[in-house]
Amino acid sequence: MLEKLKFVKGAVATRDFIPALTHFLIRDGRVTGCNGAMSLSSPIDMDVDVAPNAKQFIKAIDACSETISMIINKKGRLIVSSGAFKTFIDCIDSNTIPEFTVSGEVTELTRPILPALKTLEPFVSQDTNRPWSCAVLFKEGAAYSTNNITVLQYWLGYSFPKTMTVPYIAIKELLRIGLEPVSFQMDAKQITFHYEDGKRLTTILQLQEWPDINKLLSRQNDAIQIDPNLFKSLEEIKPFLEFNRRVYFNEGNVSTTPDDETGTIITTPASPGKGCYNLDQLLLINKVANRFDFRSYPDPCYFYGDKLRGMIVGIML
Repeated sequence: MLEKLKFVKGAVATRDFIPALTHFLIRDGRVTGCNGAMSLSSPIDMDVDVAPNAKQFIKAIDACSETISMIINKKGRLIVSSGAFKTFIDCIDSNTIPEFTVSGEVTELTRPILPALKTLEPFVSQDTNRPWSCAVLFKEGAAYSTNNITVLQYWLGYSFPKTMTVPYIAIKELLRIGLEPVSFQMDAKQITFHYEDGKRLTTILQLQEWPDINKLLSRQNDAIQIDPNLFKSLEEIKPFLEFNRRVYFNEGNVSTTPDDETGTIITTPASPGKGCYNLDQLLLINKVANRFDFRSYPDPCYFYGDKLRGMIVGIML
């Protein structure tokens, strides 16, 4: 039981003052957690209709070492007993807990999606002014992410059965769970991922349309392998960055300021020439890419890696 509760707790709000979002719903042999934008649900061997406080309930079940007994008392609290242990769990009206209705045609997932999500997740935007970018787009044979500085396209190796845009909150949970879903159902507003053991994740879809990223990434470029000493120098200069997190490429060195009389300079023949970029983004890209076209500056720099391509926008000087 504890394993099932830990599965659904990822959708329970931890700092929300709305009680309905901090309690489990146990009904019809399932336990569900919901934060208003996403729900996690799992089969559970309990024939009750109750909404216990999630944090208290998990703590209580974790403390049980013998056969567990649960009843609801006259005051509406859930009593959890195990051997000499007994605790009273605060509950609310179960009808106040939001529920997602699972709908849409069932589509099997015969190929994994987690490798794509793991690669793309660090590049998903947190900019709520562009909500479409706070998600991963699955379309045809690829998945996409952007943080409005960097854009990535991950080749799936197969044609994805439907176009869908999965919000960041669900991406984090899919990766936390760490199991490949076996199918999904999708309607106009939400998507549900199903697992082999009956567990499921349902989330609201990001409905704003994406720009044509594929067209953007298909421009001619001259990406080549870069001397690894470049990124070694970038790691060395990182502690000395200015607040703007910029790094400057110059002939024969990299620096933290655009001139040679202030800031920090590291001499390196690996510098690709003139350019200015966000250093944190470059270091992220270095984890997934092995070929770059830094010579294209001030135009975007294109890069390539295993099953992916992308581009990073430089900072104009």
